[in-house]
Amino acid sequence: MRPAPDDVFTGRVAELSSLAAALAPGAAGAVLIGGAGVGKTRLAARAARLADGGGAPVRSVRATDSSRTLPLGAFAPLLSEAIGMAPDFSILIKAAELVLPVDQPDTVLVVDDAHLLDPLSASLLLHLRLARDARLLVTVRSGEPCPDAVTALWKDHHLPRLDIGPLSEPDTAALIEELLGGPLQSNTRTRLWRLTAGNPLFVHTAVDAALASGALAPVAGLWRWRGALAATPRLVELIAERLDALDPAVYAAVETVAYGEPLGVELLRRLIADPTAIEAAERARLIRLAPDGRRIEAHLAHPLYGEAVRARTPKSAERRIHAALAQALAATGGRRSGDTLRRARHTLDSAEPADPDLLTRAAVRAIGLYQLDLAARCARAAVDAGGPVEATIMLGTALSWLNRGAEAEATMAADVHRATTEDQITTMAFIRAANLNWVIGQPRPADRVLTEGRAQLRTPQARAVLDAFSSAFTAHRGHSDRALDIAEAVLATPGCPPVAEVFAQFGTTEALAVIGHADQVPDRIAAAHAAADLLPAELGIMRHGLGMSHLNALLLAGRLDAADQAVDFYAGYTDRTLARTGIMLMYGYHATSYFRGATAAERGLLTTAAGLIHDALAGFSEEDPGNFATLACLSLARAHGATGDAAATAAIITELGRHYRPATQGIFEPVVRLCTAWLAAAEGAVGNARATARDAGNHAVRLGQYAVEAVALHTAVRFGDRTCAPRLQTLTNHVDGPRVRLAAHHAQALADRDAAELLAAASALADAGLLLIAAEAAAQAAVVHREAGDLHAEQTALAQARQHLAACEGADTPALREALRPSPLTEREREIAALVAAGLSNRQIAERLVVSVRTVEGHVYRACVKLGVADRAALAELAGQPKQNR
Repeated sequence: MRPAPDDVFTGRVAELSSLAAALAPGAAGAVLIGGAGVGKTRLAARAARLADGGGAPVRSVRATDSSRTLPLGAFAPLLSEAIGMAPDFSILIKAAELVLPVDQPDTVLVVDDAHLLDPLSASLLLHLRLARDARLLVTVRSGEPCPDAVTALWKDHHLPRLDIGPLSEPDTAALIEELLGGPLQSNTRTRLWRLTAGNPLFVHTAVDAALASGALAPVAGLWRWRGALAATPRLVELIAERLDALDPAVYAAVETVAYGEPLGVELLRRLIADPTAIEAAERARLIRLAPDGRRIEAHLAHPLYGEAVRARTPKSAERRIHAALAQALAATGGRRSGDTLRRARHTLDSAEPADPDLLTRAAVRAIGLYQLDLAARCARAAVDAGGPVEATIMLGTALSWLNRGAEAEATMAADVHRATTEDQITTMAFIRAANLNWVIGQPRPADRVLTEGRAQLRTPQARAVLDAFSSAFTAHRGHSDRALDIAEAVLATPGCPPVAEVFAQFGTTEALAVIGHADQVPDRIAAAHAAADLLPAELGIMRHGLGMSHLNALLLAGRLDAADQAVDFYAGYTDRTLARTGIMLMYGYHATSYFRGATAAERGLLTTAAGLIHDALAGFSEEDPGNFATLACLSLARAHGATGDAAATAAIITELGRHYRPATQGIFEPVVRLCTAWLAAAEGAVGNARATARDAGNHAVRLGQYAVEAVALHTAVRFGDRTCAPRLQTLTNHVDGPRVRLAAHHAQALADRDAAELLAAASALADAGLLLIAAEAAAQAAVVHREAGDLHAEQTALAQARQHLAACEGADTPALREALRPSPLTEREREIAALVAAGLSNRQIAERLVVSVRTVEGHVYRACVKLGVADRAALAELAGQPKQNR
C-alpha cells in the first residue's frame, strides 16, 4: 500500500528544483541546512541521482560521531591509499587528489552531516571548494556545533545556503495521503500536521505507528484518526539520542511535562526536585514555555517527544507521576475550568482510589467538550466506585453518542430506580428516550420511557421538559403539525425551563422549516439560543442541532445569503469554544463542514460541497447523536447526482442505508426519494427521474411538508417536467421565501415553451444565488430555440447557460446535457442508450422503465441507426463506457 520512502518527495519540489540548478554544469553546489528529520539526506541523495542521470559522476561520504574521532575519518572510503598524517598542507593536496581525481572535473561530491566532520575533514572540504572549484552538496543539521571550515562555506559565500524547513500543512497532508493512498479527513489532516510539526521523518513514523495501532483507519472513504498514537520502537529510537544525554533532573522535568502538558510552570516547579532543570530543558529545546492568560505553561517542544518519553517510562513511574500531578492539581483548588477533568484523568491513570463525585463532574465536563471516550471512562469509574446516579446518566450519554446504543440502554435501565429527584428523572428519561429513538431507532420504547418519566413528575415545569423532548422526536418522525401543538403547549408553560424551551424551539423550527413557514424561524432560533445560554456546557451540542433546522429553513426558502451568515454564526460558536477551552469541539467542527457543504451545493459548487460533506460524514459515521450522518448522505447523494456520477450517487445511497431509520427519521423520507430521482438522472433515466421527483413531492404533501414539496417539484421541472406549474403556483400562497416563486416562474415558462421567460427565470435564479438551476433554465431555453429552428437565439441562450455554469463546479445534469451536447436521439432513446452504457441488459432496462423488452430492443435499434453504429456494444461505447452485459 505504501510507497518506498525514496519515492515520496511531496512538498519538496521547489527545493529539488533549486538543487538541480545548484548542481548544473558550472554551478558551485549548495549547503542544505535544517533540523533532524526534515529530509536533508534524502533530498541530497535525490538531487545527486538527478545530477548522475545528467552525466555528472557523483561521490558521497557521510560524517558520523565515530568518524569524527579520526582525522579524515568521513573521507576514508574515498582514500584509496595511505596518505600519512603529516601536519602540513601537503596532506590536504594529496587527500584532495584522491577524493576528487583531476581527470574527473565534473564530479559532484555529496557530504552528509558535515557538522560531524573532524577538523581535518572540514578543512579538506573547504580546500576542495576554494582550490579545486569542486561542486559540493553539503548537508548540515541546524542548531548543532559545526566546524568553522564548514560554516565558512556559506558564511563567506563560497556556496549558496538552502534552508530546509518543515512541510506546510497542505504539503504534510499531501505526503500522508500519498503514503496512505487515499484522502484524509480534514481534522485528521490538521491533527497529524500538529503532531509531526511537518517533519517528514516524523510523518513517516507517526503514520506507521497510527496504522499499527489501528488509530488511523478508513471511514466513509476518508482516512480518519481516532484515539491515541502508540509509540513504535522506531519513534522511540528517533528521539532517544536526545533524551539519553540529559541530566536526570532535566529528564524528570521533560517526563513530567510529557504526562501533564500543558502544565503551569509554578506547578511544574513544585513537582520536580531541581527547578533549574526547567530552564535547562528549555535551552535543550525539549520544552517550550508559552503564556496562557496569567499563567505561563510548559509544553513539549515537539508533540512526538511525549510519545517517545511515555513509551520509555516504567508503569510504576508513570503511576507515580500521574499521582503527583493529581495531588498538585487538587492542592491548587482547580482554579481553571479544565483542572477538574485533568485531575480526574491523572487520578485514574495513577490507579489510586478516586472520588466518584470528582469523576462524575469530570464526565460532565468531558461530555460538554465532546471528549466522549474520556467521558465514558470517567463516568464508568464513578459508577464502579458507587457514584451518584448522574454518573450513570453521563455514562449512558457518552455510550449513546458513541453509537453504542444497546450498551447505553442496558446501563441506564439497570440504574433507573436511583433517579428520584425531578432533575434526575427528566434527565434519565430524556437520555434513554433519545438513545432509543435516534440511536437504536425504536420510537415506541422511547415514547414509553417519556410517558413513564412524566408520570413520576409533580410540577408542570418538569413535565414540560419531557414534553419538549417529545415535540422534537415528533417533528423528526415527520409529524409536523403534532410537533407544533406539543411545542406550543410547552412554551406556554409558566416558568418554562430553559432546556424545555430549547428543545421545544428545536422541534418547532424543524417543523416550520419543512412546512414552509421559514419567516418564523429566525425569531424562534434567537429565542432558543438565548435559552441555551442558560444551560450547562454538556448541552452545548444543541447549538448545532438548532443550526440544522435553521439552515434547512433558509435553504428551502432560497435565502442563501442568510444561510451563509448562519453558517458563520455556528462556525464562530465552535471557534469560540476552541479559544475558551483549547479543545476542538469536534461535533461542531463536523456540523460546520456539513453546513458549508450544504450551502455550497445550493450554489452549484458541487465539488466543494462534496468534499465538505464527505468530510463531515466521515466524522459522523461513528459519533452521531444528532442524525447528521443521514443529512450528510442526503446532501451528498444529490450533489453527486448533479455531477452525473451515477456510481458515486449509488454508493452514497447505499451508505445512507446505514444511517437512515424511517421510523424515527420520517421527516427525511421525501428527500430520500428525491435522492433516488437524482440517481436516475445521473444514470440517464430522465423519465424515471421526473416521475420519482414527483413522487417525492407527493409524499411531502402527505406529511404536510410544502416547502419540501416545492423543491421536489422544482427538481422535476429541472428534469424537464412540464406538468408542475399549477401546483407550484398554488404553493406560492403557502410557502415563505423567494425559492417557491422562482420555481413557479421556471415551471410555467417551461410548460409554455416560452424561451424568453425561461431566460428571465434564469436571471432571477442567478440573482438568488441558485446558479446551477439558472444554468439549467437557460439551457432549456436554448433547446426551445433549437426546436423552433432559431439558431442565433439558441446560441444566445447557450451563452447565458455557460455564463451561469462557469460559476458552478462539476455540474452535469439532464438539462445541461440536452442543451450542451445535442443528440439526434429522442429523450427515450437517450435514456435507453445511457442505461445500455451503464451495463444494463435489455430485460433490466425494460423492468426499470416498465416497458416491454421488445420496446427496448426497438429503441436500441433506432438509436444505433441514428448514430451510425453497428450494434449494442458500439452504442454503449458511444453513449458512455463499453459494457459487456447483454
